[in-house]
Amino acid sequence: MGRFFRPTSVRFSTVTCRKETGRWRVDGEGTKKTFTHKSVAERYRTGIERAYRDGEEFDRSSLLPRPMARGATPRVAEWVRDYAEMHLPKLQPKSRAALGDDLIAFIEHATSDGAPAWGRDERRAVREWLVGKAELPGELTSWVARHSLRLEALDRAALSQLQRRLEVREDGVTPLAGATTTKRLGKVK
Repeated sequence: MGRFFRPTSVRFSTVTCRKETGRWRVDGEGTKKTFTHKSVAERYRTGIERAYRDGEEFDRSSLLPRPMARGATPRVAEWVRDYAEMHLPKLQPKSRAALGDDLIAFIEHATSDGAPAWGRDERRAVREWLVGKAELPGELTSWVARHSLRLEALDRAALSQLQRRLEVREDGVTPLAGATTTKRLGKVK
């Protein structure tokens, strides 16, 4: 599954006058954007509807047509998946497993609230998704869509917080060994 797809339905809500907020849903997933003027929001709406009518592909992370999505950055989970698709097939099995574990931890901790919520089954599902063997289950897809940060949100403060999260074990308290921390952080930089 790539970053772009052809939607089966696109619905654009009316633009609210007070805040000039445009809301739209693509295949059931919703998003919104605030504009400075209602006329700008209407042009945006027209562009999305025209792209859908013309059969253009939409970006999974921003829910925008491909031409409009060029400026939008993907979520961390999607960026990690692209990285994994590029690098995991070239590695030996043990290296692939180690990198996969570190990438799963990176996805899990690169969230807006930082609360790891995954058990063994969720990690297994994410591992299969990273290597392209299966799609994410619905609840994990929803979790990633709600909590995974966009790359543009990874400023210096967010990266520092993410580094602190990656330096502890899955229990969230016990620190990792120094060599493990160096190895883990070296892979995701």
